[in-house]
Amino acid sequence: MQFKSVLWGFKWCTAKNPCRVRLTCVDGKSPIVPKGYGTARIPASNAEGSVPIKCCYTPDIPNFILSPNSFKSLLGKQHNGYTLENNDDKKTFRFSVSNKKRMSESLLLHGTMNGCLCYTQSAVPPMPTTKGTAEMSLDTANKAEISMVEDYPKNSHRHEMKLHALSAKAERLQWHQRLAHCGDKQLCRAHMFSDGVPEIT
Repeated sequence: MQFKSVLWGFKWCTAKNPCRVRLTCVDGKSPIVPKGYGTARIPASNAEGSVPIKCCYTPDIPNFILSPNSFKSLLGKQHNGYTLENNDDKKTFRFSVSNKKRMSESLLLHGTMNGCLCYTQSAVPPMPTTKGTAEMSLDTANKAEISMVEDYPKNSHRHEMKLHALSAKAERLQWHQRLAHCGDKQLCRAHMFSDGVPEIT
């Protein structure tokens, strides 16, 4: 990606933290080495309104290219493949990434098509950091609906991805409440009788 201003939690590549990525040009001679990395937030139909994707900052490459594999780490072991549906008449596409156990946590992205290329909606940019937000973690900032540019130990793509998963205890409580406060035995067997309910132990 060419625009550093769109990346959240941006970090420069340094001698101590070198970039291990090398991109080969069409001429096959000149490699392009990313100058840094951060997280691009791509608009999606989920509770957060976007999904975090790790992205390299490459001033020489104007385009931001997403691979379907970029979404695997968001769902981890629950990743169960993806589907890309094109509508040639409307020139739109629908990209969905399936969650093995929880349909509610599957990812859905929409966008437009131009020729054979699919374009997502514009990435969600961070806003400038103020003194009051400089020491906030991403979790705190998200709750306050504040976006940050400056680095902080927790402002990383790995930390953002962890925010998408509930703990086993929280998930159990959530489904206990959703299923009319049913007992433990019924809760553990609920996945056998209803689509979308995860297996709870």
